[in-house]
Amino acid sequence: MTDKTSADAAALLPHHRHRELAVLQDLLQDMAARDTLRGRIDAWLALTRWLAGPPLWSEVYASGHQVIGHPLQRLAVLADVLDNHADLAAGVRASLHATLMASDATALFGEGGMPGHRGFWAELGERIGSRLLPEPRDDHNLARVLDRQFAHPHELELLEHMPADLFARLAQALLPMDDAALAQQMRQAFFDGFRLLAARVQAEGLAAPVRRRSQPGPVRLSPFHALAQASEELLDALVGAGDAATGGEADPQQVAARWQSRAQRCRDELAWVHEHLDSSGISVDVVFGMGVIECCLLRMEIMVALLLAQHPAERLQQAQRLLALLVRYNMQDRSIRHLLRTNLNLLQRKVVDSAGQTGEHYIAQSPSEYRHIWLAAAGGGLLMVFTAAGKFLLHEWHLAPFFDALFNGLNYTLAFLVLQHLGLLLATKQPAMTAAALANVLRSHDSRHRLERVADTITRIVHSQIAAALGNIIAVVVGAIVFATAWTALAGHPLVDEQFAVDTLQSFNPLSSGTVFYAALTGVILFVASVLGGWIANWATYHRLPLAMAEHPLGERFGRARMERLGQFVDRHLSGWATCVALGLMLGFAPVLGAFLGLPVDVRHVTISSGKLALSALSLQGDGIPVTPLVLWGLAGVACMFVLNLTVSFGLSLYTAMRAFDLPRSDMLALARVLGQRLRRRPLDFIRPSSSMYDNF
Repeated sequence: MTDKTSADAAALLPHHRHRELAVLQDLLQDMAARDTLRGRIDAWLALTRWLAGPPLWSEVYASGHQVIGHPLQRLAVLADVLDNHADLAAGVRASLHATLMASDATALFGEGGMPGHRGFWAELGERIGSRLLPEPRDDHNLARVLDRQFAHPHELELLEHMPADLFARLAQALLPMDDAALAQQMRQAFFDGFRLLAARVQAEGLAAPVRRRSQPGPVRLSPFHALAQASEELLDALVGAGDAATGGEADPQQVAARWQSRAQRCRDELAWVHEHLDSSGISVDVVFGMGVIECCLLRMEIMVALLLAQHPAERLQQAQRLLALLVRYNMQDRSIRHLLRTNLNLLQRKVVDSAGQTGEHYIAQSPSEYRHIWLAAAGGGLLMVFTAAGKFLLHEWHLAPFFDALFNGLNYTLAFLVLQHLGLLLATKQPAMTAAALANVLRSHDSRHRLERVADTITRIVHSQIAAALGNIIAVVVGAIVFATAWTALAGHPLVDEQFAVDTLQSFNPLSSGTVFYAALTGVILFVASVLGGWIANWATYHRLPLAMAEHPLGERFGRARMERLGQFVDRHLSGWATCVALGLMLGFAPVLGAFLGLPVDVRHVTISSGKLALSALSLQGDGIPVTPLVLWGLAGVACMFVLNLTVSFGLSLYTAMRAFDLPRSDMLALARVLGQRLRRRPLDFIRPSSSMYDNF
């Protein structure tokens, strides 16, 4: 070795440490002795697994003190062993030479780590399938070999953080750089991979979903089409055969400058498409195609830099950068999580933006708006009385489970739709919307004033939410008393029999029933319904629903103007309708679906449950609502529903919004400190607005 020979190390080190040197020697000798492609690849993979192991020891180091006790130490030890054992190094180089000569590197440079051609959903299915049934081994494809070699992020970190001098030593010791036949083969594979990338950029950029959202113009002027032409011109110039293709200008540097200009035009076009996705609607296939183009452009830029490098050190630097990128892309190409995150992020932002615009209407920004929340919530509470009564009446019909769930879902849905079109409020629908509005505030203000601004917004959200919840509950209880009294007077009997009323009240007990879990599950359902509403709004924008309805053949009968107005009306309310329908049907079908799966699943919606509690209590013997332990435990259950419905829905929505906008978690910690100070100074502001609270809003 550099500072101590292997023999000295073996004499000085304990046996278990000396054993690692013996393992390395056996691995290198085994690799040099293999005489088949499969055997050589297996030996190489065994060597790389040893190199990715933990640090060795501090007494023996290799090329420098910077790797003592560092994961890179094994690589440095390998470099020293090969430098000091010429015969062993020659055998390893011969093995790698034979492996490379028998393999095809075209896919490595042009396809390895790139998503498939079939779009997002097909790619997702392919990755899920590969987890269940891995692809068969292909030793002739270097991309597949690289995929097997680098299986863990730790190995990528070793490659990315390897010092340039260590990378150069390993390249010189391992690669047969002076072999003309191998150099020609790798160069041809490199060029063919570059052509494949250029063709992929052109295919994705000219595909209908992206082309429809690009700037208008003929295909021949598209930057994606021009890049493919410039790529071929660059390759011709590099091999000295570009005079005809480039009009006599064969200087690679000038041709490369033209290529880089066209690559920048492709990036500008992608930025233009990205900026107009909000107005044209977001599709995962469009986002998927744009992501593929970005990956291809980045890889091609590094490949061009490698081709144009003048000095050996610069070439090795670009080679290391390209190899690290190939490994990273290979790892990402296997990751389901990465695919979902990168391709659904923009759609997630669109959904959050849609919810945030709605959520602004649920936050009181003036005293008059605060009073309006109370009135609208009271109206919503009164409407929920009829919804709760309808659920009791449906129970008396003793329908089959499916139809019972369907009619209950339609009962909820009808109530939510009426509530929306009358401008009434339901407290449980607010958190998912207000959380998105809060995220918009988090990302739209500078750091100096953002936290105070966000603290003000949260304060308004809290007292607006409390006003809506109390308005709902008070109105539903009062309305239930009036409704139950009128029903008993007109029908001559309570709305429900006493035993069913007792069972209902017992089901609300937070200790002896699943009320706590069911209330949290209802919060999840409320969140999911808001997401579906935002997704439908994006779908309508993507498919240009108002224009499509205006052009419908029915316009010839009813008039184009009417169809246009109908399209605009649907566009305004479609997101709300989708949220109402999704929420209603999920609330109705959740218990039946749980029973079908053998799971104890039910829902606990605080406003509807408050109405059911009041109607059940009034059905017990006695005048008015009897104050019994049964009723008090039911009230405790309603309190749990209030907390869990709102906090779970709000928490999930805020987390989703922060992920969509890539907001750092440190913001939440700083915000928690500011809110704690606000709570200590002005705790009543979280319950009701102070007289001066809206002055500077």
